Amino acid sequence: MNKYLELIELSLIEGATKIVLNEDDERVVEKQYLDFINAALSGQSELVLRDCLAHQTLRINAIDELTSEKIVQSLEENVRQFLMCSREDENSLRQLVVLIVAVSCLQLFVQNNWVGSTAELDAISLLCPNCSSLQEERLLEFASDFLSVDGEPIYPICNSPLFLAVSRILFSNCGQYLPRCKTTDFWSLRCCQIHQMLLNERSPSLKSTVLELIASVSGSELFGSGQISRQTMMQFHLEAGHHLYFYYEDVKAREHFDIAKKLSGLNIELRGALGKRTKFQEKDISQLVLHVERSAETPLEVEKHTALGISSLPKNVALNDEQILDDIQFKDQDSVNIVQMTATDQAMILGLCALYRKTHEGQGKIVQEESLAFINCVLRQPCNWCVQTKALLMRAKWETETSRQMQRSLSQLEELVSQFNRLDVSGCLRMQLVYSVALPPKWLTERHLGNILMEAGATASALEIYLRLQMWEDVIKCNIILGHRNEAEKLIRKQIGLTSLPHFCVQE
Repeated sequence: MNKYLELIELSLIEGATKIVLNEDDERVVEKQYLDFINAALSGQSELVLRDCLAHQTLRINAIDELTSEKIVQSLEENVRQFLMCSREDENSLRQLVVLIVAVSCLQLFVQNNWVGSTAELDAISLLCPNCSSLQEERLLEFASDFLSVDGEPIYPICNSPLFLAVSRILFSNCGQYLPRCKTTDFWSLRCCQIHQMLLNERSPSLKSTVLELIASVSGSELFGSGQISRQTMMQFHLEAGHHLYFYYEDVKAREHFDIAKKLSGLNIELRGALGKRTKFQEKDISQLVLHVERSAETPLEVEKHTALGISSLPKNVALNDEQILDDIQFKDQDSVNIVQMTATDQAMILGLCALYRKTHEGQGKIVQEESLAFINCVLRQPCNWCVQTKALLMRAKWETETSRQMQRSLSQLEELVSQFNRLDVSGCLRMQLVYSVALPPKWLTERHLGNILMEAGATASALEIYLRLQMWEDVIKCNIILGHRNEAEKLIRKQIGLTSLPHFCVQE
C-alpha cells in the first residue's frame, strides 16, 4: 500500500495530468478515495476541494470567535480528528488526503494569481460556508496577517490569499501528522516560493525555512531510493536553484542547476555558426548560437507533461524590423544542432540563462547576445505554457536597445498580459512546470509592461497600470515625472499613514 501511495505522490509532484487510476485500483484504494485522488492527479484542484473528504479537514464552522490562533488550532484539530482511524492502511490513505488538500489549496492559489485561469470556488465559503459578513472580513484579515513575514505585508490585491494561508498551515503546522507522506517537504518548498513572491522584500525567515527544506528534501529517503524519475529530480534541483539564486546564494544555485544539467544528459555550449542577421546581408558571418547535444548514455525520456499546440501557447511577437531578421538565418541548419528537448530540459536552459546573466552583469553587450542565444534556443521548440511565457518575458525585459526592439517588447508584454484573460487552455495545463521556471505572478508581468512604457516615455499609460495594480511607489514616480508633485505628496502622506514601511520619499 505505502509503495502504491508513493507513486501517487510522485505523480502529483511531476504534475503529469495523463496519469489516472482505474477500476482495478479499487483493490488498493477504496471507492470513496478513488475519485478524490483521480481529481488531484488530473489537476482539478477545485473539484478536490469541493469533495466531502476535503471538507472534513477544512470546515471551521464551530468557532464562535475567528481569532488567528483559533483558526490555526481548528485546522490542526480537524486534521488530528480526520487521521484518527483504527486501520493502518486507511490511515495512510487519510494522510495522503490531507497532503492532497494542502497541495490543492496551493495549486488553486497559484492558478488564480499566476496563470490567469481564475477558479469559481471561494476560500471563505469553503472554510466557513455560513459565516457572517463580519466573519468573512475576519478571515481575510487573518490571511493577510498570517502571510505577513518579518514585518513585510503581502501584495494587497492578490486573489484568495486564504488558500495560501491554509496551505501553509497544513504543510508547516500539520506536516508532523503525515509521517507516511514522502513529499510534504517538497511541496512545502514550493509553498515558500509562492509565499516569497507575495512580498516586496526578501524575507530572512523564509530564506531560513527554504534552506532547511532544500537540505531535508535532498537527504530524504525517497530521493535516495532510486524511484524518482530523472525529470522529477531535475524539477527539484531547478526549484532549489531558483530559490538560492533569488536569495543571492549564487554558488549553491549553480550547484543545483549543474546537477539538473547533468541529469538532463544535455551538452550545452555557446558556439559560432555562419549565418545572416539582417535582411540585406549578402555575406554569411559568424553568429552566436547555443549548441545542444544529448549524451548517448542519457536517452530522451518520454514527456510526461501534456504538450500544447502553438495556438494554445503565448504568441511569439515578430520583430517586424525593416533591416533585422526575426531569427538568424543560418547557412547550414545542420550546423545548428538542437536536439529534441522536453519541457523540463527547456526550463533548465532558462535557469542557466538567468543565473549566467546575473553573475555576469556589467560585462557589456556580449552578455546580452549570449542570453538571447539561450532564450532563442528554447523559443525554437515551443511546447509548454509556463516555459514559453517565461522565455518571452525574459526576452521582453532584456531586449530594449533599439526603437524596434522596444516596440516588440511592448507588444510582447501586452500579449502576455492579455493571455491571462483567455480561457483557451485549462488552468491545470498552464500550471505544468510553474515552479521549475519560477514564473512571476500576473501583477509583476503587468508591472514590467508599465516599466517598459516608462522607458518609452509613455508615463501617463504606465501610471494607469500602476494605479490599477496599487503599485504606489511607481505611481509616485510617475506623478513626479508628469509634474504632479502635489498629487505625489498627498499619496505619500496617505501611505505613510497606512504603513510603517520606509518606502516613500519625494525626489527633488
